[in-house]
Amino acid sequence: MNRKNTEHTQMLEKILKNEERYAEWLLLWMDDKRNLTSDFVKSQTELALNYLPLENWIQVLSYVKTNPYKWVPEARTFIEGLMKDGQYEKAAVNLFPFIEDLPEEFHLLLSEIWKQVDAEFVSSHLEEFLLFHQQVAQEHDPRQSEQRILQLTAKLMEGHDLKAVCEKLKPIQKSFPHSITIRKINEMAALLENPDRMMELGQFYADFNQYDQAIECFFWEMELNPADPAPVRQLCKMYQHKGMVNEASAYQQIYTQLRSEQETG
Repeated sequence: MNRKNTEHTQMLEKILKNEERYAEWLLLWMDDKRNLTSDFVKSQTELALNYLPLENWIQVLSYVKTNPYKWVPEARTFIEGLMKDGQYEKAAVNLFPFIEDLPEEFHLLLSEIWKQVDAEFVSSHLEEFLLFHQQVAQEHDPRQSEQRILQLTAKLMEGHDLKAVCEKLKPIQKSFPHSITIRKINEMAALLENPDRMMELGQFYADFNQYDQAIECFFWEMELNPADPAPVRQLCKMYQHKGMVNEASAYQQIYTQLRSEQETG
């Protein structure tokens, strides 16, 4: 029997089905995939789940390059279950092969996933996340796109220095050349070489909630200009953001003293 012949294949399918040799029927369908319609994939899924756990069936469909998240309603339940168990990275890895062809209902799940995973994971799968951001950007307004770029940048800054972040953002800058967030990052990279503008750099770091780096900048500025209360005030704020009450209180006292000295001349 020639399996490349459609008539022969249909005959073989009929024989296997009549003899209830469903596992072999599934293998034949996976090899051929002529009837790739929603209803047919649904019926094959119902059959397959008699033999395989849902996770394994999703893996099988992925292996034969059939998008389970487009055709199998149970696939979303599987991803949500992984997320509920805190397995965000595993959920992401399952979705990534179909990142450009995911139904819109998965966008919120992906957004939550990358908020939960660490910076190293985002960095190692940056291409997939960028594809996701670009896809979503085409569907929503520019403010939402900018917010996503801001969140992505903050995530990258958790695990990389400023120059590395700039380098990793270059692909997304091509798609979003007017991004305010990326412009800020580029300005920050330029300020790294200017020790006289550490106050400004510290403010940028604070905008991205990178309080440790901001503290370094404000401390540098305080040592450079010990009579200036401005960097001391910022140090107080940064320690407040970090929940370090004693340190914040100490710098508040220094700030109050410096302001008093300024006023009395």
